[in-house]
Amino acid sequence: MHPFDYWEADDFKLLNVLPEKIVNKLWQFSPNQTKFGKVYRAELEKASNIQVLLHANVLEIMSNQSGKAVEGVKITSLDTNKTGTVRAKVVVLACGGIENTRILLTSNSVQSAGLGNQNDNVGRFFMEHPHVHTGSLISLKNSQPLAYYSGPTVRRGTHLQPALSVSETAQQKNQILNVAMLMGSSNTHKTEGYSAFKKISKALKSGKLPNDFRDHIINVVTDLDEVASGLYYRIRGTRKPFPRNTPINFRSMSEQMPNPDSRVILDTEKDALGLPRIKLDWRLTELDKRSIRVANQLVGEEFWRVGLGRLQISEWLRQDDNQFETLVGGFHHMGTTRMSEAPKQGVVEKNCRVHGLANLYIAGSSIFATGGHSNPTLTLVALALRLAEHLEKQVLSVN
Repeated sequence: MHPFDYWEADDFKLLNVLPEKIVNKLWQFSPNQTKFGKVYRAELEKASNIQVLLHANVLEIMSNQSGKAVEGVKITSLDTNKTGTVRAKVVVLACGGIENTRILLTSNSVQSAGLGNQNDNVGRFFMEHPHVHTGSLISLKNSQPLAYYSGPTVRRGTHLQPALSVSETAQQKNQILNVAMLMGSSNTHKTEGYSAFKKISKALKSGKLPNDFRDHIINVVTDLDEVASGLYYRIRGTRKPFPRNTPINFRSMSEQMPNPDSRVILDTEKDALGLPRIKLDWRLTELDKRSIRVANQLVGEEFWRVGLGRLQISEWLRQDDNQFETLVGGFHHMGTTRMSEAPKQGVVEKNCRVHGLANLYIAGSSIFATGGHSNPTLTLVALALRLAEHLEKQVLSVN
C-alpha cells in the first residue's frame, strides 16, 4: 500500500474546477486480481484449524424446531450425488448478494418464508452501481488532464482509476446521490497498430506467440507513429491527450437509493439440485436518474466555465422519469440482507447476526444498508474482519 499523496493529482488541479462543486476520486486496485484459491490454497491446506470442503453445494441451512437457532448445513455434491450434514455452533453465510438470499429463502423446512424472513425483508433493497452512458464532451483544446480520466493508469506501481465526482457540499445542496463520472475516447491509444503491439507484448510475456502473429506485425509496422506515441505516454505513466474537437464519451457509475421494491425472489424453475433459481427485479427510481443528470450538469457547467469544452447530455437522461437507456451494473450485488437496528427494517443486526436467530451470521455486501458509488470489496472485507473478531471474542470464546 502506497502513501495517499496522489489523491489531489496534478492532472485534476489543472482542470481549475471549483472544489466546492467537483472533486477528484481514485479507486486503487491490486496490480493483479487475487485468485483466492490459487494464492491461499497452500496456506489453507496447512492450517490445523480450518477444513475446506470443495464441491460441497448447500442444500439448506437447518434450524431447530423453534426456528430460533441453526444446527448446521445440509450439503451435496453434483459429481457424486452424496449428501451430508455439517454441524456447527455458529454458521456464517458468505455467498454473495444474490446467493445469500436464495439460501435463506430455500431454507424453509421450519420457517415457511425462509430463515430470517419473518418481516419479508430477505431479498429486498437490492442495489447495484448503475453504469450508463450519459453524454459527450466536445473539447475546445488538447487536454492532458481530461485524458487522465479516460481509464485505469499506473502510478508508483499501483493501478488507479481516476474519476470526477460531485462534492459532498454540492450533493447536499442539490439533494442527490453520489455519482462518479469517467471519460473515454475511441481515439485514445485505440489504433490497430498500438492494439496489435499490446497483444504481441502480452503473448510474449507468457512465452508464446499470439494468434495471427503475422497480421499483428504488419499492423505494427504500418502504424509506427501511433505505436511510438502510445509507448511514449505509457512510459510516462500518463495518457495521450484528446485531440481538439474530439467527442469524449462520458459514462457514470452511481449510488442507488435503497428501494424495497428492488429485490431478489425465488423462481419456479429449478436448478440441477432441485432448488429454485432466482429472479432479479432490479428497480431504479427517479432520484437515481436525477442524481446522474444533475451531477453531469454540474460537471458540464464547470467545464464550460473554464473553457475545457461543452458537455452534451444524452437525450434519455434529460427526461424526468425513472427510465434508463443501455443500463448495466458493475457486478456489485448489495443490500439483500441489509443491516438494521430494528428487525422490521432489515435482516441482520449490527454484529451481522440474523434477527431472530441466535447463531446465524451473514458476511458480504448483502448486509450493506446503503451502497455508495464505489466498488464494495474493501468495505465488505472490513465488515468480514469485524465479524471474525466479534465471533472470536464474544461468541466462540464462551462456548
